[in-house]
Amino acid sequence: MLSTAHPRIETVRPGGHSIYERIYMPDAKCFRVSLDIRVFDEQTLFDAAFRHATEPGSLLSRDDALKLLMLGDGIDVPACLATLLDPDAPPAGTDIQEATIEKIDPA
Repeated sequence: MLSTAHPRIETVRPGGHSIYERIYMPDAKCFRVSLDIRVFDEQTLFDAAFRHATEPGSLLSRDDALKLLMLGDGIDVPACLATLLDPDAPPAGTDIQEATIEKIDPA
């Protein structure tokens, strides 16, 4: 059954950065999807993220991709994971509310 509730559009400025609009549906359900990922080859991860970031149609130049994916002299693993796992557009019928990538201690 389709909802008769009206969506609310709110303008968001996270941390004073770029403005985007988030649509709130009063009757929408929220879900948390968690993945624990073990990175055993940072170079292979970087190579995949760099290819993805610079593929045809991407808005990033090779230099910008390097700046995004490198941290000093090393690979920025969270940036590589975000490049590969955070979709350019959310799946149909969804709106990603928040995405977080953090290092965890192995169990």
